[in-house]
Amino acid sequence: MQHRRIWLFCLLLAVATFLAYQPVWHAGFIWDDNYYIADNVLIQQADGWWRSLCPQAGDPVYVPAVSFAWWLEGRFWGIEPAPYHIVNLLWHALNAALLWRVLARLKVPGAWLAAALFALHPVNVESVAWVTEQKNTQAMFFFLGAVWCYLRFEDTGRRRWYWLATGAFALALAAKSAVVVLPVVLLGLAWWRRGRITRVDVMRSICFFILAALAVAVALPLQSQRAADDLGALEAGPGFRVARAAGEVWFYLFKDVLPLNLVSIYPKWSIHAAEPLSYLPAVLLVGLFALLWRFRQSWGKPLLFALGYFVLMLLPVLGLFEISLSRYSWVADHWQYFAIIGPIALLASALQAMQQKNALAGIALAGLILTVCGLLTWRQSGIYKSGEAFWAEHMRVNQPAFAAYNAGCDLLAHGKPDEAMKLLRRAIELQPAFALPYNTIASMLLQKGLPDEALPLLQEAISLRRDFPEAHYNLGTILLAKGRTAEALEHFQRSADLQPKDAAAQYNFGKILLQVGLPQSALVYLQKSVSLRPDFAEAQHELGNALEMSGRDAEAVAHYQKALELRPNFVQACNNLAWILATASDASLRNGPKAVELAQRANTLSGGQNSVILGTLAAAYAQAGQFGEAVKTIEKALPLAAADAGRTAALKTQEAQYKAGQPFQQSRRP
Repeated sequence: MQHRRIWLFCLLLAVATFLAYQPVWHAGFIWDDNYYIADNVLIQQADGWWRSLCPQAGDPVYVPAVSFAWWLEGRFWGIEPAPYHIVNLLWHALNAALLWRVLARLKVPGAWLAAALFALHPVNVESVAWVTEQKNTQAMFFFLGAVWCYLRFEDTGRRRWYWLATGAFALALAAKSAVVVLPVVLLGLAWWRRGRITRVDVMRSICFFILAALAVAVALPLQSQRAADDLGALEAGPGFRVARAAGEVWFYLFKDVLPLNLVSIYPKWSIHAAEPLSYLPAVLLVGLFALLWRFRQSWGKPLLFALGYFVLMLLPVLGLFEISLSRYSWVADHWQYFAIIGPIALLASALQAMQQKNALAGIALAGLILTVCGLLTWRQSGIYKSGEAFWAEHMRVNQPAFAAYNAGCDLLAHGKPDEAMKLLRRAIELQPAFALPYNTIASMLLQKGLPDEALPLLQEAISLRRDFPEAHYNLGTILLAKGRTAEALEHFQRSADLQPKDAAAQYNFGKILLQVGLPQSALVYLQKSVSLRPDFAEAQHELGNALEMSGRDAEAVAHYQKALELRPNFVQACNNLAWILATASDASLRNGPKAVELAQRANTLSGGQNSVILGTLAAAYAQAGQFGEAVKTIEKALPLAAADAGRTAALKTQEAQYKAGQPFQQSRRP
């Protein structure tokens, strides 16, 4: 009978959760969902599962468990957004049920009510309705699983539960490193259950502390680098950060009690470190802790534990360590997905106590709160139906310039450039010192072939934000087209240097250096690109070009071959490798039959109308001793190259040699 009741309540909890989140059943992707899901090549590739387990260059978070889950989901339903939302809902429903069992094992009054409040509280909508935040829902499942297994170990003494707890914690860390504080939570639970923390409790927590330390060692450098890239330097000193952290705690508590006007980007408030009033939130918080500690043996114990857990779980996101999103907002609803359990459990206990004194009043109040939460969650979920709805809400509530910019980018991605342009210009009107829209508008103008109009916008973007790699790159493109090569290279280099771990940025600059005839300089950046991302076929090919231009044909061959391993139908790599195999001055590199095979493939893939590829095919035929085919191929190429005098002369030089029965041999393509 007991098991039936458990399963029945879990079913009712899941149904209530899915009904409250009905607007996201068919929702789309928003904001960085496209980066992590829709445009993530790892999800689309069959071998992406193992690459998803490795840190990706340029990504501020390392969440291998979630990345693997997304890859697995991609095997089933591709990049259709609705199933990803359903999976996130399932995680949340499971978390609510598991929270109930954890609180029940801790003998927290009203555990069932706390689980229902957690399932329906609107502050959790951001974690549940935003696909990217599966980091939260998945990590929470393993986090609560680790706590439940650890409590089972304490209650039964069976070691298997201890090792299951450590394994669940490792999976939680692999989903989101913010759960690193779990070892401290376990010590807190020992105090909650037994009134003290013993040496045995500390010894049992050592494995968890080791796992937490390893997770911090991996995650902190990634996040710190991204924050440094985004923010340049830490915003202020220790005093400012203490004041800010305390203010954030009170902000989150306020939103838990009155969850209205919830958005993903909240405006920053003013903090003046030199003014004593700025530290009032910190003083009040410390005073509250002191009061509850004073009465910890009586009424203060549950309040102290709930508040302590709340602050502890918020600690990684309170600004003591900079996070990239801090550029836009100090707080975010999804950052308290783990912490909100404390206030919710406290409220549920209070409502349970009320029911014991007055059953009707207690049940009515609990029902009212759950109904209001469910309705607010249903309304809040509607914001996540589409990028348009998401940013429209931000424009209504706060951050209008940032919201207008992102709404414009969303429209641009959906093929509505005219509407996007209006919003991007509106963002500049609302906040003239906002650098991002200047660059985006300039990029649109460049695509329209209007570089002169784009130029002042890019110069303004860089004056507002000197560490703006995309703006530097776009400005370099314009200057290069105008023949101002030295200035252009300065901006291209600045763009690459601002993104030292971005393989694409290093590749782009290396390719430009090749275009302006600087192969030795290009080698540095192309080699770095390949070292950052060995599976980058274009970088492998361009590195082969740089090596070939530097007279290092043997090394060039290796990189062309690697490019073709990665992309078998890579036309340029086929052609360039065929040319070396056909014409290299080093006889050990020449291979006529292989050159013919590669050149024929390149010719077929290009439609047989490319004079350069036909010239390579002719050289390959000659190297293979098929001089008649070589001459016929040159004759096909000459009409196609008629507009290029230099190319025509080179082809005629080759033709003369083939007619004389001699292969063409030189390391560089004419």
